[in-house]
Order: sequence, then C-alpha cells, then structure tokens
Amino acid sequence: MKASRLPRRLRRTAAMLAAVVAIVAATSCSTDSEGTVPRSTTPSGTSTGRASSDSASPNPEPSPQGQTMIGAQTQADREAIIANFRARQQAMIDADTGQLRALSTPDSRAEHITGYDQPRDEWFDQIESGYFDYHSIDNHSIEVTLTGPSTATLVSRSTIDVTIRGSRNSWRLETTAEYIKQDGRWLSGNGSSRTY
Repeated sequence: MKASRLPRRLRRTAAMLAAVVAIVAATSCSTDSEGTVPRSTTPSGTSTGRASSDSASPNPEPSPQGQTMIGAQTQADREAIIANFRARQQAMIDADTGQLRALSTPDSRAEHITGYDQPRDEWFDQIESGYFDYHSIDNHSIEVTLTGPSTATLVSRSTIDVTIRGSRNSWRLETTAEYIKQDGRWLSGNGSSRTY
C-alpha cells in the first residue's frame, strides 16, 4: 500500500514545487535602463519572499485566476516602488526635502559609501543647506524584489553627478533600498550605497 502512495506523494511534491517556482518568478523583477518593466521576468538572485502553502488544501497549485491577480498586484507594487524611487531622485535634484520626507519613512537611514550611517533628517538638512547638491542621476538598472506583502528591496546602479561640500564629481553607485508599504503607499526605508 505504501508503494502505491509514493507516486501520488511525488506528484503532490512536484506540484507544490512548481507553485513555489511560479511565485518566486512572479515576485522578482528587473527593469532596463529606461525603467521599463518587462512582461516576462526571471528570478534575480536576490532574496525573495517565502511562499507558504496550505497543506490541508486538496490542490496546492493556485488557480489561474489567482495567478493573474497575484501577477497584476505584484506588477502594480513594482511600478509604485519604481515611481517612488524616480520621484525621490527628482526631489534630490530639485533639493525638495518636503517631497523626500513624503516619500520615505521618518526613521529611515542612509549608509553612504564612506560607511557613515546617516539619519534621514540630517541628510535632508545637508541637501537644504547645499552641502549636497545633486545635478543629475542616470540610472543604468533598477531591480525590485518583493520580499513580503508589504516589504521590498530595490537595487539600482546609477551614475550620480553631485557636488559635496563644494567639490563636484560623478559617482557610479549601486544603491540598495528597503521599501515598506504603509497605508497603501510604498515608502523608502533604510538604504545603502557603494561604488561599482
């Protein structure tokens, strides 16, 4: 009797594995240098959200309608995160710290390439004073990974033309930023940058 159950268990395990692979593929997204999100995506290699399944369910695979709804929701989330990211960059160039505050969580911090872990408001004060003067930002890549229903990670590679304390330079930076969904809006959380 146990031998006759083995193929059924293997089929269920394979079906569950296929569902997990589909969820991982659906929650990873890359954009090109123009910020367009391709329709078909592949896993990015960065951390992804955990897929859970209800073991009491007779069919562990999501319905086709469920897959479409999940895909549309995650696509909308990715687009909202990228829109926030681009609006933050424009606000940096415009030195619009009011907009930067509206797009980020109050307790967020930024780790600079020097390793300095700076509170959000201290950085915004330096933008207002002209200590940081952003001239342009050219994005080479933007990648969004949804890590949970209200959390995500964005990784970008950009060339940033900035004057810091009177000295102007262009930096090729890879930036990793946490995003948190609060009250239906995606906000930027902690971030860090490094040269590449």
